[in-house]
Amino acid sequence: ESNTPAKIQAVRYTGADRKTPVSIFYVAGPIIEYFAATKRLTVTGTGSMFLYDGQQEQAATVLPNDTATANTRAVHQPGSESAVQFSGKGRTLFKWTGSLILDGIAESMTIHDDVSVRHRSLAGDEADSAGAVDVWCQSLRSAMDTRSDDINVLSMSGQSTGRLKMLDAAGSVTVVTPSHEITADHLHFENATKLAVLSGTADMPVTVSRTGSPNSFEAERVFWDLYEDSITVERPGAVTMPMGGP
Repeated sequence: ESNTPAKIQAVRYTGADRKTPVSIFYVAGPIIEYFAATKRLTVTGTGSMFLYDGQQEQAATVLPNDTATANTRAVHQPGSESAVQFSGKGRTLFKWTGSLILDGIAESMTIHDDVSVRHRSLAGDEADSAGAVDVWCQSLRSAMDTRSDDINVLSMSGQSTGRLKMLDAAGSVTVVTPSHEITADHLHFENATKLAVLSGTADMPVTVSRTGSPNSFEAERVFWDLYEDSITVERPGAVTMPMGGP
């Protein structure tokens, strides 16, 4: 019995028949604590969280005034899907070995230790791992937009599940998409501009390769436009191309 994890689940349906879920929130772990007064949920120990968002977009995103690297970029309207998506409409599964903190007042999520995230869009096949976007890191922090006057991270009041505004991953970051494999020390992503900035260190530069290709290149920093799935390199470094390959 001691190995049985605690679980919390909240499901919102489209109609009275309660057959078609429009959003699902599920979290499991050894110890789950939820404080209604502070709208804070914590999971201590190895756990997982699943989010399903099948709702239609309703509001436009806003270009942040303080994002210097994105001040000339267009704001993409809801419904205009990115070529690469870390989260959003579809299915997103989080796993960790340390802890999870969901803060409803701050609209934030923090996960520690051996973090993995897998996202599939609504158009993707649930059983097809080749179409998923995977992220691994040691710590992950994100800012969420619940689009609710009464923020509830559990969505138990019938509100929408949170939408990602910002994602910050650190510590042995690896991102695998259908088109690219990237490793870095740090990743920062802004959903309003669909721009991810990956940075490295002297000991761990950013490494970029096409998924399935043995060829790769290194850089100090990489700007990744997820809307177009295009990469801009800053201060490129070594290029790896195995001899005898095609």
